[in-house]
Amino acid sequence: MTLFFRFICFLGIILCVNHTTVGQPKTLDSLQKRLLTLSSDTAKINLMNKINAILVRTDYKLALQKTKETRALSQKNQYLWGEMISDRILALAYSELRQKDSAFFYINKAIDLYPQVATLDKNKHNEKSNYSALGNINENFSLINEALKAFLKCLKLAEETRDTARIASMLNGIGIIHKSEGDLSKAKEYWTRAAEMAAHTNNIRLQASTNTNLGIAYLDSKDYITALVYLEKSNALTLKSEGKPSKFVLYNSGQAYIGLEDYPKARACFEQVLAIAEKDKDVIREVLALKGLSEVAMSLQKWNLAISWGNKAVEKLAIAKDMESAKKVYEVLFKAYQGAGQFEKALDYHILMNQTKDSLFSLAKVKEINELETKYEVEKKETENTLLKKEKDLQKARIKQQMWIIISTLIIIGLVAFLSLILYKSRQKEKGINAILADQKVELESKNRLLEELNSIKDRLFSIISHDLRAPLGSLKGLLTLLNDKTLSEAQVTALFPKLSQDVGYTSDLLDSLLHWAKSQLHGIHTKPKKIGLKNLVAENFSLLGSVAEQKNIELQNEIQENVLVLADEDMTRTILRNLISNALKFTKANGHIRVSTQTLREGIEVTIEDTGVGMSQEVISQLFKGNITTRGTKNEKGTGLGLMLVKDFVEKNNGAIRVESEIGKGSKFIFTLPSAEAKASMVA
Repeated sequence: MTLFFRFICFLGIILCVNHTTVGQPKTLDSLQKRLLTLSSDTAKINLMNKINAILVRTDYKLALQKTKETRALSQKNQYLWGEMISDRILALAYSELRQKDSAFFYINKAIDLYPQVATLDKNKHNEKSNYSALGNINENFSLINEALKAFLKCLKLAEETRDTARIASMLNGIGIIHKSEGDLSKAKEYWTRAAEMAAHTNNIRLQASTNTNLGIAYLDSKDYITALVYLEKSNALTLKSEGKPSKFVLYNSGQAYIGLEDYPKARACFEQVLAIAEKDKDVIREVLALKGLSEVAMSLQKWNLAISWGNKAVEKLAIAKDMESAKKVYEVLFKAYQGAGQFEKALDYHILMNQTKDSLFSLAKVKEINELETKYEVEKKETENTLLKKEKDLQKARIKQQMWIIISTLIIIGLVAFLSLILYKSRQKEKGINAILADQKVELESKNRLLEELNSIKDRLFSIISHDLRAPLGSLKGLLTLLNDKTLSEAQVTALFPKLSQDVGYTSDLLDSLLHWAKSQLHGIHTKPKKIGLKNLVAENFSLLGSVAEQKNIELQNEIQENVLVLADEDMTRTILRNLISNALKFTKANGHIRVSTQTLREGIEVTIEDTGVGMSQEVISQLFKGNITTRGTKNEKGTGLGLMLVKDFVEKNNGAIRVESEIGKGSKFIFTLPSAEAKASMVA
């Protein structure tokens, strides 16, 4: 969610949590002191909910903790009114903490409880608050249609009760939805109505919010003068209610002044944002203010000053760690360095900008996975609770049966045998249930292991795609952008092409290995064994990799006899040879040699690929086939560790085995076996 919508949703929470939080609430200190003087539990619960409603605006985790305590006290006293308000506050806190399932669970609990307390609710205030909160939660999780339904429901209730402030608040929320859907015209229409109605209330925050929205709307439509009218009005209202101007409003005012080419005023706005942000220790706003100052300098074509402000923003990013802000700063520096004619630095920041976009996309995917995992954990806990309840019920049943035995013994001794039999059957049933519980525990552990394996595969794929695959593609995209802008000379293009060619070649090899490996992990590859002549297959790979060998003056020796045949999948065998020969070329220095030979053993055909390369330690050898080693060759050639994982997988799928012999400085031998076609033929005969 963008910074704009996070800010507006925050205001929405302030306006809908509880009627005691609108306007100027009492301070937390005074409310907490008053809490100590109360003796009635219901009075304590009402005041605790007022305190929690204030906390949920500033400290979500503390609000969550305190509201859970309030809810427990409400349930203990069977006080449904207090429980309903606690449920609503919990829902809003979970929403801001991005825990979707819990947020919807508690807001639906609040809505379901309301009919039982409706007679106590003057003017339907809490019913409106419930639907307003539901709308904000749906909007927070981008469920736009559901958010609109909830806001319209609240709007209808507000109109029925002639609640002007709530009507204005809902019109404001509906305008935000239309803005998020790209309908700026409709958003302006709702915000204008909201501002007109808010002006007739004493709710200064609501008035400031509607004016802020209108200012942003006119800023987006490039009507900068009108935007400034509304933004300045909002700032005056915020100054009146909060005692200081709004950093958010000042930042957007600066953007409007840039649009009007009034650069001194724009700079003054951003400097004011920077000063307030430094005082508040609001690092993200510091970053945005520095970005704004850089934009002002660029507008004046003061490229070095723009670069200076941009670099200060980058320093702050190390503390802020906000990818959305990072993307904006990298884009500004890309343009600043481009304007200054420093094209290599411009290309660096263009790549960083694209990588940040990719990281934001990856984080979104990871967040989806985390939500699924959270849902799984909730279901797991519910299952465990169900099992505990069954166990308690079983214990109660056992006690009841034992009581019947005692009573029956006193009535007639003859029933003892019969009741003993019932007790025996009950115990047998208990053993059966215990066995079921044990089986379910084993099943849960199995699912946990499967989830860990899937997470491992997912993490590996994301890591390779994000860090090894996107970088060269980002370089290509950046270069094409600079070429399209015609900002590079022919000499600069010629200088950049060798590295670009190397990156594209590496990316092609990586994609090939990645697709083979992913398909293998998902059980999609089946072997198709047939007779294969190894000599021709090795010659084919030598021919394919000959240009690499010529560049390093490496001698390739194929010592396999014509009659050496194996029974294996041809494509897999070709991939095995290509990866091992390619690796040998990477790690063999100039003027070395690579020799491929075979010998016939009882287990099959043993193939040896020997090089005079740099060699490896035993520690490196132990990690080779686990995908944990990523190294560079003698000419800085890249590797991902996928190739050897693929080789081991394919060798084993063809009923073979692979091992490595190597010493540092003395070269390496990769030795693997494949079934002999002649041996198989003899067995069939």
